[in-house]
Amino acid sequence: MFQVVSDLDIARPVQRWAFLVGIDAYEDPRFNRLNFCVNDVLALEKLLTELGYIVVAMYDQHSEAHRQPTKDNVEAELQQLCQQMGKDDLLFVHFACHGKLLTDRQPILIMKDSRDALLQQPEKRLSVEQVEKMMRDSKATRLFLSLDACHTGVEMGRGADDPAFIHNVYELAEGFVVMAGSTAQQKAQECGTVRHGVYTYYLLEALSGAADRAKKSFVSVDDIEKYVVHSLKAWGVQKSVPIQEPTIKKEGMGDMILADWRDRPPPVFSVSAPDALPVSIGTRNLPVLPVLSESRREFYVKELERKQAELAAVQEDLETCQSKKQELKLKKDAEQLLKDIEELEKKLSN
Repeated sequence: MFQVVSDLDIARPVQRWAFLVGIDAYEDPRFNRLNFCVNDVLALEKLLTELGYIVVAMYDQHSEAHRQPTKDNVEAELQQLCQQMGKDDLLFVHFACHGKLLTDRQPILIMKDSRDALLQQPEKRLSVEQVEKMMRDSKATRLFLSLDACHTGVEMGRGADDPAFIHNVYELAEGFVVMAGSTAQQKAQECGTVRHGVYTYYLLEALSGAADRAKKSFVSVDDIEKYVVHSLKAWGVQKSVPIQEPTIKKEGMGDMILADWRDRPPPVFSVSAPDALPVSIGTRNLPVLPVLSESRREFYVKELERKQAELAAVQEDLETCQSKKQELKLKKDAEQLLKDIEELEKKLSN
């Protein structure tokens, strides 16, 4: 006798999905042509496929008409992809294109067929808020939105080789993360020597394993945040170019794994570091992070109070410190805490 098995009885494997959009050429001449957005997407498509993602890529000159990055196509393809998500799936979304901040402080993404004169009409534009909503409406509980719009943790106390720790902190992590290549006030940059946006270049490096400093054989959101922020700042100082600081907004619990090669060969991304001045500056401006929600503001207030308490403790230790080596360490800690406090105060002033 055959036994009838419902879909609910079948354990569905957790999937990693990626939705990538890159736009170099625009129909409206008011949006200048970009250089390497499509190259960013092609490199990410290759890398994420190696990491086991199911990838949907949309970019200029795509051979399939429905994968051309027009507003309607992008909305339809992302919505269709989101409908396929299962619980515990991970959705990685990346846009490399122009961006713009409207008069109502609404950050929007410029699609291939966007018309500048019509962007004040909600139905004629694709906002970051719309993309977030489509992602949140999916069943996936791990959501990562990355914005290189046209140019837009702390150490754990336990060892990363503890299986229970990895399961609880990383594999059970869920939430929504938005990471952008620059702040609302800064210019985002492309580099001719690597043929990528500088932010996306370091994101590719991070996903390829460069951010895995603890040799865990996987890379998490916190790993990527630390690696990309440090690399972009260091590059800007070394090359004496306008500062570009990634911004990140997190909701949820744990630390999501974005690249995992524990059961597969490690990914390969081999392009020399961006060692020359950018070929274009300010072409992908996107004011990415919207006005703070009450929950985020409350989080920043608590974090600010914690950092201020840490600074007071460090300053107290400095007064009684007898060792020169310890004194240097405490001063370094105090400098970092002051920077963290200044950054939190900036976020709260928005």
